[in-house]
Amino acid sequence: MRSVKVSRYLLAIFLTVFLSSLAAQAPQSSPWIRVENKLNQNLRIDISTIKALNDSDIYIWALEVHKQPLLIEGIDKRIYKTKTYYILNSKLRRYSILEIVLYDSLNTVIKDFNYRKNLDQVSLKYNYPIIAASPVEAILNKSTEYLARENGEKH
Repeated sequence: MRSVKVSRYLLAIFLTVFLSSLAAQAPQSSPWIRVENKLNQNLRIDISTIKALNDSDIYIWALEVHKQPLLIEGIDKRIYKTKTYYILNSKLRRYSILEIVLYDSLNTVIKDFNYRKNLDQVSLKYNYPIIAASPVEAILNKSTEYLARENGEKH
């Protein structure tokens, strides 16, 4: 009788551990969502880190996987991915790059360029215009679409 109870107890422990390990291995949804763009680049944004401030500023990480590896003077490895941190302003239609991270074929960081600056002065906050049909405009559109959906608004 006692051995039956021990066997059931061991079976219960085994099943609990086994099922827990299966749940831990279940694929997690990726925070990166695809951004369709006119240049047909493999472009994604990280919705887990998106921040919207003061009704027009959006901070977002974007990832581009290059079809052909890039070669840049001064960097001795081929670049397979580029991750860029943007601040986008939807009202002014301007943006700045705050950080760029370059990756090799093994997903190892080759170089990290940090351009973060004092963003208090609006005249210095946004370095570039958002050009129609550009990848940056596609990132802005996908970001605002996602934020509107998250806030329950229509886009």
